[in-house]
Amino acid sequence: MSFDSPQTHYRRWANNLLVHASPEERAGFRAWAARLLEIRESREFPPTKVQQALQASIDPAFSARSLQLLGRELKRIGWDERDTYERLGISVAGTMAMLTSVGAIAFAAFGSAFSVPMWVVFGSGDEFARILVDACDGVQDDGPETARADAPEADSAPPPASEPDDPDPAAAPMVLIHIGAAYTPSMSRKALYEATRGCWRIAATKRPRLRYALAVADGAVHEAYRIEAWHPAGTTPYSTRDKDEVSRAGRWEFTGHVTSGATREALLALDVGALFETGQVNPIRYRNL
Repeated sequence: MSFDSPQTHYRRWANNLLVHASPEERAGFRAWAARLLEIRESREFPPTKVQQALQASIDPAFSARSLQLLGRELKRIGWDERDTYERLGISVAGTMAMLTSVGAIAFAAFGSAFSVPMWVVFGSGDEFARILVDACDGVQDDGPETARADAPEADSAPPPASEPDDPDPAAAPMVLIHIGAAYTPSMSRKALYEATRGCWRIAATKRPRLRYALAVADGAVHEAYRIEAWHPAGTTPYSTRDKDEVSRAGRWEFTGHVTSGATREALLALDVGALFETGQVNPIRYRNL
């Protein structure tokens, strides 16, 4: 049973949305959440607020992919199973919305996420919207999503163009690395990579077989890396961690690059919430190995 506060759940939800989003999509999420908060605080009559909230949610600036990311994350956290109190909080607004043509369009676009703008404008979802705005403002962008994670800060060379999408990345041998307190929503992509890649106890029989390494925190995959090579801990350069921190005998670190395209999407979507239970010490888990 989880005793996490609503704020903790909202931060996790916001972080999971943004780690899948491009810079443009993050900007879209921020504008969308800020607009819903503006509508909530306005003095318009409820039917007008319904129309405005739905229009903001189907606006072309809030891309179809953003809707897909939102809907996928809602499904993952069990939005359809929200408690009775939250359902009652948005039921009237939802009824009003469905009586409009805009509401019908929004329902077609959102699916189970249809109630979210109503929840933000009329229910308790304003807190989530504020957390999402803050999370968008806190994200640091180190360049294209396909930038080599182990490259120097000024180097944004993409992964090899010849690398095709993995037809079934979820079935590939991979290591899931729980980085715990090292993870923060505002950390740079370089810092996330360097927190993930070292330094760990990985058996010699396993290292050559591992294709991917996943950065896991707060019950979600925050990035997926294609492993290129393993090295004794502390023997490759870091820019966000001290050498003394990573130079540990008997441990290993990898170098690689961020996966891209459908491969990355599939790996980021993996359900890993049950793999690292509270109180477990070992930060390493394996799949398909």
